[in-house]
Amino acid sequence: MIDSHCHLDFDVFDQDREQVLADARASGVTGFLLPGTQSKRFSRLQSLASSQPDIYYSLGFHPYFLDNSFDYCENSFREILTTHLDAKCAAKLVAIGEIGLDYVINISQDLQRDVFNMQLAMAKEFQLPVVLHHRKSHNDLIKLLKEAKFEYGGVVHAFSGSAYEAKSYVDLGIKLGVGGTITYERANKTKQALKNVGLDNLLLETDSPDMPLNGYQGRRNEPSRVVDVAAHLAALYECSVDEVARKTDDNFVKGFKVLPFCS
Repeated sequence: MIDSHCHLDFDVFDQDREQVLADARASGVTGFLLPGTQSKRFSRLQSLASSQPDIYYSLGFHPYFLDNSFDYCENSFREILTTHLDAKCAAKLVAIGEIGLDYVINISQDLQRDVFNMQLAMAKEFQLPVVLHHRKSHNDLIKLLKEAKFEYGGVVHAFSGSAYEAKSYVDLGIKLGVGGTITYERANKTKQALKNVGLDNLLLETDSPDMPLNGYQGRRNEPSRVVDVAAHLAALYECSVDEVARKTDDNFVKGFKVLPFCS
């Protein structure tokens, strides 16, 4: 069972990261994808992935960490990606992300779209899938993906939306990330949208340390709880947790072209 979105590089895990990993593995988690959020953390992501056989990572500029003077150019990001992909464990870098549009934060939407388009162009150039962030922005994300004729797949992280939006992403080759949202009673619209697209189009995630599951509000989220997400998804599909794990793991391996750990 793979947690396709967890931020184990964040400082909140510095005191007990190894224990968090051990707990997750003991609960049945076999892989972790750590998305990039800001350039100052890129080297930590690479270090964690190169030192652990079951950790993969992606690089990207999360809209939350932008500011209105952000001017990171395409050439600079290209150089960073080239350096990481030339490294000893290049196979552990599997995507561009976490990138996207967040229309709740106080960051210029024009800037967000410019930075998103730049990163989408890099994903096309390096033929890498994307890890997408959204808040109140599904329509624009789908529009920009279509305009870019993006065809390298990826996942829309923490999907919550309508059946139409779910199908729009799936039609573009984008998987839907399923996390703690579905453990809440109020998530009926999202649950129905997920059920409509089928397990072949889903990935499991936690977004640790954020997005706690129902019953864990106010507590740090951890990758071990992806097992609870799988259980809720199994109940939704009226199938076994093993089937959910098998299908979503297969989606991850194929979608991110995961290769064995390189020592």
